[in-house]
Amino acid sequence: MLLKRIERDIKSISKTNLLKLAVLLGTLHIGQVFALCNGGVTVTSALDIAASCDGGNVKGLTLDTGAAVDINSGVTVSNDAPFGVNGRAVVVLNTATSASLINHGSIYTYNQWGLWTQAGGNVDVVNFGQIDATVRYGISNQGTITSLTNVGTITGGFGSIGNSAGTSSYGHFWCTGR
Repeated sequence: MLLKRIERDIKSISKTNLLKLAVLLGTLHIGQVFALCNGGVTVTSALDIAASCDGGNVKGLTLDTGAAVDINSGVTVSNDAPFGVNGRAVVVLNTATSASLINHGSIYTYNQWGLWTQAGGNVDVVNFGQIDATVRYGISNQGTITSLTNVGTITGGFGSIGNSAGTSSYGHFWCTGR
C-alpha cells in the first residue's frame, strides 16, 4: 500500500519540477563552507590543511611546540574580527619552542595579522603562497622566526612584516617573492 502511494507520488512530479529541484540543490554547494581550523584545537604535531578553514572570529589556527603545519595549494586559512587576538589567522603561541609552517595556499585576515608570532614563540616559516592582512601586517613577529623563506607574497596595509622592538628576531631570511 505504501509502496504504491510512493510510486504514484513520484509519477506525479513533472520533469520541469525535477529540473527546478536539481538546479536548487546544485546551487546550495556553490559557496565555500569553512570550519574551524583543526576544530579549534591547538596544533602540536604534523597537520596537513587540505580544506579551507576559518577561525570564526574565535580562534585562528594555533601552533605550539611540535606543530608542523602544511597548508595545501588552493586552501585558505582565515580569521577575522574587528579587534583583538580573535582575528588573527595563524597564531604561534609564546610556549612554542619549535614549530613549522609551510604555506602553499592563502593565509588571510582583513583587520588583524595573517601570521602572529607571540613573544617567546619560535617558528620556521616557508611561504610559497600568500600571506595577507588587508589592514595590518601580513606577519607580526613578536617572538622568533628562526627561518623565513618567501617565494610567494606577504602583504599588509601597515607593511609586509612588522617586528616588535626588543622582543623579536629572525635567524635566517630569504625572499624571492614580494
